[in-house]
Amino acid sequence: MNSVMVAVCSADALALPGVSSLLADRPAVTVVPRDKVGQADIAMVVTDEVDETTLDLVRWITRSSSARTLLVTDHLTRGDSAMLARCRVSGLLNRRAVTRERLSQAIDEALAGDWAPVLPVTELAEGSGGGDAFTAREKQLLRLLADGHDTAEIARLLAYSERTVKKIVHQMLTRLRLRNRAHAVAHAMRAGVL
Repeated sequence: MNSVMVAVCSADALALPGVSSLLADRPAVTVVPRDKVGQADIAMVVTDEVDETTLDLVRWITRSSSARTLLVTDHLTRGDSAMLARCRVSGLLNRRAVTRERLSQAIDEALAGDWAPVLPVTELAEGSGGGDAFTAREKQLLRLLADGHDTAEIARLLAYSERTVKKIVHQMLTRLRLRNRAHAVAHAMRAGVL
């Protein structure tokens, strides 16, 4: 088997040792930092979400390397998916669902050219557990938000203080990196919670 060089491109300092650990049982794979991407066969972009910085990184990889790009992320929107396809991203993995076997398989598929350009957003959502991202309390609250109730009404209906309702909403938005209540309701609908 030929040697394969995988360049890990991430702002997360733990990504490089994490990927190295997952691929440790593959002696033909060498994991290297981002600055070696020009010599790599695979550029693995590891990120929580696809933001402008991530898109800039993927564009830079496309311009400066012939490496096949794999994206490992927790969150992807349909708009991100279209942009990544234009940047020739070879494959997508759900960061929470990555296993040693799946990562190794993804590298093999990308090298063989067997993967579709980018998996549909629904596949990423399925791998992340969809509705499991929300607690039972958050699901109750989201249903009331979707029905148009304000903070005071939700507090009364759930027998919580308004402060508790705001705290639940804030924690959910922060944990899931959602922008506002409407974004949370839309996210819950896509995950099949509502």
